[in-house]
Amino acid sequence: MDKSLLTWQAIAYFWSKVDVLAARDTRCWNYRGGKNSRGYGKHSLPSENGPATEGAHRIAFAIAAGISMTSEDYICHHCDNPSCCNPAHLFKGTALENNRDAYAKGRNLIPSQRPGFIPVHVRNPHHYAHRGADSPSAKLTEDQAWSLLHERANGASVPDLAAKYGMSKEGVGGICAGRKWRHLFEQLPAEVREAIRDTRNQHKTYKKLSPDTLADIRARLAAGVSVRALAERHKVSKALIYQIRSGRAHA
Repeated sequence: MDKSLLTWQAIAYFWSKVDVLAARDTRCWNYRGGKNSRGYGKHSLPSENGPATEGAHRIAFAIAAGISMTSEDYICHHCDNPSCCNPAHLFKGTALENNRDAYAKGRNLIPSQRPGFIPVHVRNPHHYAHRGADSPSAKLTEDQAWSLLHERANGASVPDLAAKYGMSKEGVGGICAGRKWRHLFEQLPAEVREAIRDTRNQHKTYKKLSPDTLADIRARLAAGVSVRALAERHKVSKALIYQIRSGRAHA
C-alpha cells in the first residue's frame, strides 16, 4: 500500500468508518465497514487502477506512521481485537512475530488445544448414540451398507445401487462419499476407498462423453484399437475405456 493513496479525502472518509467516539470503555476504535470471516475490517482506497482493498487496521497504522507498506509488513494488535483501528493498539512486526503473538493468545491452536475445549461426545452425548442401523432414518442394515460400498468399488453405478437397495441417489452418494455410515466407510481398506473414488470420477467423465463419442469408442474398440490409444485420444482414463468395452460403464 503506497502512502500516496492516503489523500486527505481518503483519510477523512476512512476515519468516518471508524467508531472513535464510542470507545470510551474499551478504548478500541472499531471499524464499522465490511469485515472478513476473521473479523478484520476491509476498506477500499481509490487508486488509478480502481479500488485497492486493504485491511482497515493496516490503513490506520499507515496514516498514523505516515509510511508505505508492503505485503511483508505485518500489523499486529496489542488488544487482540481484529476490528480495532486505534493506532495506540497497533504495532508493526514480522511474520514470525505475528505468528508468535497469535500463538501466545491461543488463536493458532487447533480446537482440541484451545482453553475450555470440550469434545463433541461430551458436549452432545447423543452425537454418536444413533448411527448406522441404529438411526431412526436408516434404510439399510450394516451388512447391506457394507455390500453397497463394495459394489460401488467394483464399478456399480449410483442409479443401479439406488434401485437395488430402495434408496435415493443422494442417499447412495452420501454413503459412498463417507457422509453417511461414516464409521463403516472408515473401516474399509484403503484400496477399496480409493476404488470408490476412482469409480465416482470415471462415471463423472462418462457423463460428459457425447453419444457420438461413445459410439466412436465402441467402433474403434471393435476394430482393434488399443485401450491406451483410445484413452489418450479422448483424454479419459484407461479404466473408463475398459468399463465401456465390458459394458459396465453407465451414463
